[in-house]
Amino acid sequence: MKTTTVKITVIAVLTAACFNVFSQKNGEVFSPDGMEMIYVEGRTGDIFGGSAMDSFFIGKYPVTQKQWKAVMGSNSGNITDDNYPVQGVSWDNAKKFIRELNKLTNRNYRLPTEAEWQYAAKGGNISKGYQYAGSNDINKVAWYRGNSSGDAHQVGSKAPNELGIYDMSGNVWEWCQDIYDNDYAFRVLRGGSYHDNYEQNCRVEARHRGKPGDNYNNYGFRLVISSF
Repeated sequence: MKTTTVKITVIAVLTAACFNVFSQKNGEVFSPDGMEMIYVEGRTGDIFGGSAMDSFFIGKYPVTQKQWKAVMGSNSGNITDDNYPVQGVSWDNAKKFIRELNKLTNRNYRLPTEAEWQYAAKGGNISKGYQYAGSNDINKVAWYRGNSSGDAHQVGSKAPNELGIYDMSGNVWEWCQDIYDNDYAFRVLRGGSYHDNYEQNCRVEARHRGKPGDNYNNYGFRLVISSF
């Protein structure tokens, strides 16, 4: 496999010519563009109504301040710690970031669909059925109002889920691509956040909605790509 080094503003990015998705291992990490991505093996449909899911790659962490700054040129909000999730990001601005990232990398990063987000949060086809992403004990895997002191925290500072994905419960709400229940005025948010009083908001099946321009401090996002 031939690789070339490409400089994007202040960061050097290792770009691989191609990846064969069918040879990847569930939970394996790839970071060809400075974005650590976890391979999530899909599933076939079944006679009991379970829907098929294509394999994909999802961010090991929510997009961080470091990644945002490398693409957009400045921090998102007042947080300057590189390892914090981006905060105060609207759906519109998340899409703008992705457009710029795709120009720089010549790839097709995107927001996850709601189905992809939930499948990954639950642990994909190796799910253990936890209530939160990686545990039934919220304090092991999530930053929420009960333990966060009202602030976001560095990504990856709680335990991961079955696939090695961090912060899919708590820390920041994460935008998905989908509209909310056929209402084009709203987009889907998942995962709960450091600001939420209610533990149930951090459950892997909990849903929230926001307008595309909403940029509350506890809103962030995570990347998905179908293949490299």
